[in-house]
Amino acid sequence: MRGKREQAVMDRKGRIFDAARSIIATSGLSGLTTRALAQTAGLPVPTLYNLIGGAVFMRELIRS
Repeated sequence: MRGKREQAVMDRKGRIFDAARSIIATSGLSGLTTRALAQTAGLPVPTLYNLIGGAVFMRELIRS
């Protein structure tokens, strides 16, 4: 069983991936910026970096 903190992290990561899918669907991969990703996910940019490393990492993850 996961603790509350671990569950919160997983929930935030889910929001980030959902936001990435939404941005890519509407703006393509070039629209996937750190700022757009954070704004769409409803998270501050530093949180995004802490959880996944930013949009550059997200693009690389999606391409592989």
